Amino acid sequence: MPERPILESPRLILRAFAMSDVESLTLLANDENIARSTLSIPHPYEERHAREWIASQQTDERGQNVTFAIVLKEGSQLCGSIGVRIDNVNARAEIGFWVGRPFWNRGLCSEAASMLLEYAFNTLDVNRVYAFHFVDNEASGRVMRRIGMRHEGLLRQHMKKGDEFLDLEAYGILREEFLDLDDGKKVSLMTIALEKPPGFEITKAIPSRRGAAVRGVGEGGPRRMAIYGKKAQDKVEKTMHERKHGTLRSGSGKKVTSRKQAIAIGLSEARREGGKVPAKKSSAKTASAKKSAAKKSVAKKPASKRK
Repeated sequence: MPERPILESPRLILRAFAMSDVESLTLLANDENIARSTLSIPHPYEERHAREWIASQQTDERGQNVTFAIVLKEGSQLCGSIGVRIDNVNARAEIGFWVGRPFWNRGLCSEAASMLLEYAFNTLDVNRVYAFHFVDNEASGRVMRRIGMRHEGLLRQHMKKGDEFLDLEAYGILREEFLDLDDGKKVSLMTIALEKPPGFEITKAIPSRRGAAVRGVGEGGPRRMAIYGKKAQDKVEKTMHERKHGTLRSGSGKKVTSRKQAIAIGLSEARREGGKVPAKKSSAKTASAKKSAAKKSVAKKPASKRK
């Protein structure tokens, strides 16, 4: 099988699973949400499942699968699993991943997937990397977009899980697209624009209706960006992605091509769902003008129609 190296990023280590991971793996995988979003993890998940699965990873000699444990550098905690299935004939690879509930919403899955993408192109020398997720697992779709993958379509009833046929969202990225990613960071520009990267120091913050416009310094030097609440960030990322692929529509059904309008639609959706998007404030002057206009409107009505 392909040699399994140890991969490192600022916060994570990707390494081979060992029998010493059985207890931690069982605790993380024994979660109904994990079972629901993956194809082969059963629920309940017991220690015997963990032992059998780790043993199968250690003895796989077909040369097609490379699986890594996702481990925090600080504390050496097991976070989840990530792997790649290789098709040498067609020079392509499929990636898959999951992270345990205690480690959600920390960007760890994106960090691990970014490392695996680089490993697939630079070490395994494939031409294409692709991935799938169930339609109700949008979190995985966000990870795929953040590492530069493109949405390629919907595969209807493509996978059978239990007695149910499920739809899959398909994503992919080509070698030439991977090489074009900004500064070798393997992180999409949308992510950089919408969230504060690790190590970014804010030097100036200007409050805005959507959150805050900030200036600061990071690993790549000075940078300006917008900071949004979590729900608003996710919604804006989604609408910007739809705009890019020509599927975003306005309330009247027209195709949206404007970046500004796409952001506005995302923020509006977040506000309707209770996201932390500051409401637009009306000044005292504006409120006074509206009140004055209302009085003038009443004064213009014929006396017979006034109450």
